[in-house]
Amino acid sequence: MTAQKSPKRWAGLVGVLILIVVLIPAVPAQDMMYRYDAGHSGDYSPVAGATGSNVSLFWSRTMEDQGNFFPAGGLTTPVIANGTVYATGIHGELLALDAATGRERWNASIFVYRSSPAVAKGIVYVGSNNGNVYALDAATGKTIWTYPTSNEIDSSPVLANGTLYISSLDGITYMTPDVALYALNATTGEKIWNFTIGGSSDTSPAVADGTVFIGGDNGRVYALAAESGTIFWNTTIEGVAGSSPMVKDGLVYIGSNAGTIYALNETTGTRVWNFTMDGELSSDPAIANGTVYINTKRGHVYALNAVTGELRWSAQILNTNISEPFASPVIANGIIYICDYRSVNAFDAAGTLIWSWDFPDDNLMWGYTTSVIENGVLYGGRYTNDEWNPGGSTFRYKTTIYALDLNAGASGIPISALTPAPTTTASKTTAPANAPSPATGVPLAVSGIALLAAVVLVFGFQRRKQH
Repeated sequence: MTAQKSPKRWAGLVGVLILIVVLIPAVPAQDMMYRYDAGHSGDYSPVAGATGSNVSLFWSRTMEDQGNFFPAGGLTTPVIANGTVYATGIHGELLALDAATGRERWNASIFVYRSSPAVAKGIVYVGSNNGNVYALDAATGKTIWTYPTSNEIDSSPVLANGTLYISSLDGITYMTPDVALYALNATTGEKIWNFTIGGSSDTSPAVADGTVFIGGDNGRVYALAAESGTIFWNTTIEGVAGSSPMVKDGLVYIGSNAGTIYALNETTGTRVWNFTMDGELSSDPAIANGTVYINTKRGHVYALNAVTGELRWSAQILNTNISEPFASPVIANGIIYICDYRSVNAFDAAGTLIWSWDFPDDNLMWGYTTSVIENGVLYGGRYTNDEWNPGGSTFRYKTTIYALDLNAGASGIPISALTPAPTTTASKTTAPANAPSPATGVPLAVSGIALLAAVVLVFGFQRRKQH
């Protein structure tokens, strides 16, 4: 006959469960930033989910501007965190969109131009054309803190060990600026240190192994101590820095506007190899599985051995002799995705084109597209200048956020949307009243799993004692 459990025993079991759940730390959500990580790898495989061989449009959202000579927004890369797409609109507003539908959750008018946002611990960080660094609540868009620099910010923030690194075009005038690299406390916005680079630069810093790397228009690449800003080394490349640095496995990769990509020793700055392409670079490099990918404005993508610089393969994306802007390559599950101003192209690791998806509005005169991948969807922010307005005096500018389903099945490459595209009417800067904070989703899920595991273990132990 089985003995009855006493109230004291039940109380003890409950106490053990509570103790286990409290002691098991919640796993924090992944910090998301420009080019995926602090080293700017461009490899989204850890969060990409399943990706197939076909694609279709999931949703899109378009914002237009007529009459302005050069609208503020649209030249940034979206970032995805906890089911929300953070991107910029045509007038430089920072948008938070539902990743599944494209519907707006909030927007903040802070005049973002080229700075791509970063998200960590429920906070969105971004630089503004007004010279401010902003930290906003990821769930509501409300400002947490701002830090003023002395000029516009074209670089994207990077986060490492509780510190935010970003550069600003400091100086007397826009035409003759010096770049100042700032290290700010990510929680309070307080300045930790800053370092001035002679000359201009619109590249973004990268961080790895306690070191911050940045390139300048003065033809130099710098390595500084992440904690203090003390310079470790600086080295010269031909031309000016045409890409943001990328750091992986002890090497720093950076391209110049002369069409050459360099691999530098992370510790010493010594040149390990360099490779010259067919024209000026139009992108930041990406790296995965020992291969570096980079493309030029002439429409070529190159795959190089990451250790030796040897050419593995190259491919022509767009058959043109005219310099056109191309987005930086992104990688997911061994597939390389590259956007040109007309289409999204997917290559396998051997350089074979798997598919190419044309943007519906192909009547444009100029365009620029950036992309990220998460949970089987490629999100692209596309800025276009597509035609003269009636009267022939001004251009019409558009920013469109595209979400492409990378698991469309074997039916080909349909152009029609899988779900109706959301309205483009702007909504108020508010979040749904019941919207959870983006920082809480993963920790709560992990805590729930820990609780379930604890229940199974405790009751399994009790059953063994009874037999």
